[in-house]
Amino acid sequence: MDNATVMRFWSKVDVGDVDACWLWKPLGSTNGYGQFSSRGKTYLAHRLAYELSQSPIPPGMTIDHLCRVRNCVNPAHLDCVTKAENLRRAKSWENGAEFQRNKTHCVAGHPYSGDNLRICKSGKRACRTCERRYTAEWRARQRILNPPKPPAPKLQCRNGHLYAEHGRIGGDRGGCRQCAREATRRSRARAKALQQAADPT
Repeated sequence: MDNATVMRFWSKVDVGDVDACWLWKPLGSTNGYGQFSSRGKTYLAHRLAYELSQSPIPPGMTIDHLCRVRNCVNPAHLDCVTKAENLRRAKSWENGAEFQRNKTHCVAGHPYSGDNLRICKSGKRACRTCERRYTAEWRARQRILNPPKPPAPKLQCRNGHLYAEHGRIGGDRGGCRQCAREATRRSRARAKALQQAADPT
């Protein structure tokens, strides 16, 4: 993986103190785990963080979150273990992590209450303030990566007359000179017909 891709990966991480959780900024889309895409391949963010900072993950091994925060990618919170050990730790945490369920605020200090609380389908709690911030940051990055393209210049009017051949009036929002001439002729023809109808002699 080239340096530019590695830098893009870490730019999506809220890097803090060594002991703190380094949260993946984009919203997780696989059971709360972050995802990172590069050259058509998608990686789990915590697994890639481990490989970038530690070593390749051996076959049959998995990465356990010691902090129990799925969108954390702090290498100090990641441990390479067997799948059996990871499952044992998960069951132990579920049965004995009452302190997690009793938390009243998210890691950013926002309360798990009122309009700020969202209950996920999995039953876990989510902070709406953090979710809005993550979404705003993601949209800002997308605007930088994919700036809006200027509209292509119009070469003809809605009636198919080429501006280069017939000319245009009124600038970019104006019309075609040929259409204007035809409209003038129609207007004069109507006026002449009305005049003849009113004075047949």
